Amino acid sequence: MALIETIEGVVADRVSFHYDLFADVLYLRLADSFDVQAFGEEDPDGSIWLRTADGRAVGLTVPSFGKRPGMADLARLPMRQIAELIERDLAAETCVLAAA
Repeated sequence: MALIETIEGVVADRVSFHYDLFADVLYLRLADSFDVQAFGEEDPDGSIWLRTADGRAVGLTVPSFGKRPGMADLARLPMRQIAELIERDLAAETCVLAAA
């Protein structure tokens, strides 16, 4: 029997994602920022924003991703639309994926 433990990929060559099904954690990173040093900053809902030294958001870690409200609705969206939401939210430093 085979078990799937992670789902990962790059959406529209812009956003890299890695979802750890066992730990229920979603990792997002702008694809062009992997070689950029970033630090984590936890927000009140427990999500961790990855920021560069100048404060630009380049990634997001979302614990308990599958348990958050609205995830069933999100699963029905095309991956390109999800990528656009992620990019918009990273730029605005809010995230529909992290909403509790």
